[in-house]
Amino acid sequence: MTFRAMLFAAAVTMAATLSGASRADWQPSGPITIIVPFGAGGSTDIFGRVFATEMQKQTGWTVLVENRPGAGGLIGQIAVANAKPDGQTLGLSSTSMFAVEPFMPDASGELQPDSVDFMGTLSVIPYAIVAGSKAPFDDLKGLAEYSKAKGPAKFSSTSAQLTLAMEQLAKEIGIKFVAAQTSGSGESLQLVAGRHADFTISGGVHVPFVLDGRMKVLAHFMDERGSYAPNAKTVDEQGAVLPLRNYFLFNAPKGLPADVKATLAKAIDNAVNSDAVRKYGESIFVTARNLGPEGSTKDVMEQAAVWKARLGK
Repeated sequence: MTFRAMLFAAAVTMAATLSGASRADWQPSGPITIIVPFGAGGSTDIFGRVFATEMQKQTGWTVLVENRPGAGGLIGQIAVANAKPDGQTLGLSSTSMFAVEPFMPDASGELQPDSVDFMGTLSVIPYAIVAGSKAPFDDLKGLAEYSKAKGPAKFSSTSAQLTLAMEQLAKEIGIKFVAAQTSGSGESLQLVAGRHADFTISGGVHVPFVLDGRMKVLAHFMDERGSYAPNAKTVDEQGAVLPLRNYFLFNAPKGLPADVKATLAKAIDNAVNSDAVRKYGESIFVTARNLGPEGSTKDVMEQAAVWKARLGK
């Protein structure tokens, strides 16, 4: 190789390196807004704010959390799907928004499993079916017996997807219930605590209520028992099949440029694995876990296939 050729090759290599560095160094031109499609004070909102604080601290970006509740999370999540794919908007919701919602009988069709790009997860949502501590039933069988003797139990539901999952479970156990949808876990728990509802499914906000004796766990709505209520059995242990495995799920408008997506994915991963987020996860008895863009997409699509077949859509 001639000296001139060597210089040319070196210049090409340097240009490629600088180009790669430029792509990796994408920076937002303004605040990043994380839209939580549920009400303030719920499990997704609280965990999202812990995450946003850490992401802002690590990156130096301005990271805001905006609550846009309504229609069981559909309004806020559609806003994310319709936002400009420039990296300034993220969504934080749940697997069920994409694995269940699109196949529900009254689904509008505005949201589909492929409506957004999946960016990662915070953790499995520590769902549990909970009731007031003085409720005259202690597990799913007891709830079923109560609903048959006293009439349908009142279910305070945070989303239509959870109502549908509860309907699947109720068929197996023999529970009769009527559902009233709320804006989030905070409101649902207050209804149960005030004896306006018999039970709810909560994704972590219920833990302090259980620990201080105001509520009890009828069933862990996960694959394993939460250590805060180790004597309460899982859905599977009580003879039914867990109808839904829900993650706190990050998503973004479809079509993010590759450099933007890579930078955001890395920032999400760093924040999820931070001490602050990990410690908060431990406080609600879950392990922070990021499936990443590829793993998140795989999980959503697999669960969506199950629900599409189950609901016949």
